[in-house]
Amino acid sequence: LFSCFHFYLFPVILMLQCKLILVSRQRPTDDHVSVVCVQGANALVTYSIISGADDSFRIDPESGELTNTRRLDRERRSEYSLLVRADDGSVRVYFNLLDMNDNPPRFSSSVYSGSVLESVSPGATVLSVSATDTDDGKHLGDLTHDSLYEWPNAELHYTIASGDPHSQFSITNTGVLQTRKALDREMQSFYNLVITVNDLALPPMSRFTSTTQVSIILLDVNDCPPSFTSQTTAYIQENTPVDTLVFRAQASDADSGPNSYVEYSLKAPFGNKFSVGNIDGGVVLLGELDREEMANYSLTIVATDKGEPPLSSSMEVTMIVLDVNDNTPSFSQNIYDTEIEENTLSGADVLQVFASDADEGTNGQIRFSIAENSFSINRATGEIRTTRPLDREKVAQYSLRVKATDRGSPPKSTAVKVLISVLDVNDNAPRFSKIFSATVPENAPVGFTVTRVTTTDEDAGANAISRYSISDASLPFIIHPSTGDITISRPLNREDTDHYIAKVSAHDSGWTVSTDVTIFVTDVNDNAPKFSKPSYYLDYPELTEVGSIVTQVSATDPDEGFNGKIFYFIRSQTEHFRINSSSGEIFIKQQLRYQNSSGHNNINVNRHSFIVTASDRGIKPLMSETTVIINVVDSNDNPPTFESSFYFTPVTKSVKVGTTLLKVTAHDHKDFGLNSEIEYAVSGGNSSSKFRLDKQTGSVTVASSLTADTNKVYLLEITASDKGNPPLSAKTTCACTPAEPHTSCFASGDGVFVLHAICLRALHTGSRKGKNST
Repeated sequence: LFSCFHFYLFPVILMLQCKLILVSRQRPTDDHVSVVCVQGANALVTYSIISGADDSFRIDPESGELTNTRRLDRERRSEYSLLVRADDGSVRVYFNLLDMNDNPPRFSSSVYSGSVLESVSPGATVLSVSATDTDDGKHLGDLTHDSLYEWPNAELHYTIASGDPHSQFSITNTGVLQTRKALDREMQSFYNLVITVNDLALPPMSRFTSTTQVSIILLDVNDCPPSFTSQTTAYIQENTPVDTLVFRAQASDADSGPNSYVEYSLKAPFGNKFSVGNIDGGVVLLGELDREEMANYSLTIVATDKGEPPLSSSMEVTMIVLDVNDNTPSFSQNIYDTEIEENTLSGADVLQVFASDADEGTNGQIRFSIAENSFSINRATGEIRTTRPLDREKVAQYSLRVKATDRGSPPKSTAVKVLISVLDVNDNAPRFSKIFSATVPENAPVGFTVTRVTTTDEDAGANAISRYSISDASLPFIIHPSTGDITISRPLNREDTDHYIAKVSAHDSGWTVSTDVTIFVTDVNDNAPKFSKPSYYLDYPELTEVGSIVTQVSATDPDEGFNGKIFYFIRSQTEHFRINSSSGEIFIKQQLRYQNSSGHNNINVNRHSFIVTASDRGIKPLMSETTVIINVVDSNDNPPTFESSFYFTPVTKSVKVGTTLLKVTAHDHKDFGLNSEIEYAVSGGNSSSKFRLDKQTGSVTVASSLTADTNKVYLLEITASDKGNPPLSAKTTCACTPAEPHTSCFASGDGVFVLHAICLRALHTGSRKGKNST
């Protein structure tokens, strides 16, 4: 587009002075294009276009006006150079077509696309769009004023019409698309902008606008760490098997590509219990769980992208271990031990047991039970109470089995031993453990323990401790008050007392009981046999058969057993006698003959003397001796003879008992020794025992009252026997009749004969009736 004509001078052509003519490209055909030419010296000129018109112009031959023959289009041809001939010469006419805003701007591409890192700073160039407008932005001014104007028909203005609601971008008038704010691909990764371009023609209503679409892809920068989307709490049964998937961590990364690829890892300290899949985020149980050991775990799961450099984030996941009834209740003690007095009332508190269960909820709720009739237990609190009276003597200690059961399904239980010792109350007397007896040797020293008395007491402690005593201080024994040992307090002698009965009392703090303790004194060989006589002397008849017993020695030994068992032997030599070692009987070994000793110079040849020894059979035997003197005498061949064959004595009925009535006398003068020794005996007539006869003297005495026996005649038959072997005897009769004191027959001399006649008649009658008295 030119702004003025250029005049060229040719040597042979008349140069015309012309003004610039601006021709609109929109001028219709035959529009007049005024070309004002300043004619030269030649006035009459014929004009014609020689060249350059391109059939778009014609010239009036006379006036020289140029007109367009068709619509002009500046965008097709913006300037013309016409060679115009005049008769008198030619001129070159130059003119430009003035632009009319008849073309809209046009983008070089209907669609633009580009990418930019999301991390670029504001003001960074994203891309450039290019638009062109075939219009021209300049034209000549008013021909009359010789001024030049600019019309911005081709000047372009770019704007972002849509797709950028947050004004993230801006565009320059040159079409450079720039960032206006910081970008965030994670907020918006793609922009589809509509860019408009319009010319600046005037008036504005004449302006043209064009649009293009700009697609902008934000290229990812690893500026976003992974973000977890999974829950932060997980629940696991404590009996979950190892290698079970218990949780899945999920994280996303708003970045893209490798920047969004997430790998998982697990931080300590619970790496030994859990592991996490680095790709899928699955948390797997590695070790067994125990809620009672740890009820929850706080795992730190790290999610890391694969950007350069990588970004990571972590999440605290609380793994709550759910209870399983895997624990039995546990008592606070391994064993419970308490004491209670036996007189405690029913329903009294004894003790309380405590149990806990590491489980939770119903699995940890405990109920107590007990299997014992004497006690009950509170199922909830564990308080144990008595249900009935106690008796320590029957049950001194209760061993209870208390059971604690949780309420899990199935329930678990455990048991504990509860020992309840029943304390004693002194409600029982001591009891001697047995009937006590003891033996003690008679030579036991003073202080020797004879026996121990013991008691049992169903009570216990101090209530069962007995103190002992012997009430009889005369006994040769004392008792230890605590031990019950009975000891000798003074010397014993079995031969004096061979046994004692000691009354022993036992006293506890509230009761006293007694028992008899029999103590037998055992023999010690401390006594030698003792003969009944210091010596034995007897007359023995001659010509007695060999083997006949002569006499018997006798010894006693107060000892007992073998210590008191005696045997005899003759210590000195004798040819005429032997002795029975057991009985002490002395026998004749050969016949003895009585010898007249009158011619032996006062030596009694009929006397035999020897020593007999008595020995006990103790381990260390004791002995004693006696002398036996046997005087050989004549044989017993003469019986005794009474001085009278009949004895009579008067007696009043009031005679006193014990009065001697008479004395009978018999003699054996022909025999010697035992043969002549006489003993008397009543052999008849004394069945009522009214009289007594002295066997040595022959005196008859009153044995009982005769008051009721008046005029009754008693005829006593009296026998006199010697001591010979065999003995010989003689008899006599003694008459006795009780009478009143005034009976005359007792006073007259003739009364004797009268009484004698009565007695004879009585004897006669008695002999006939078989009676001894009338």
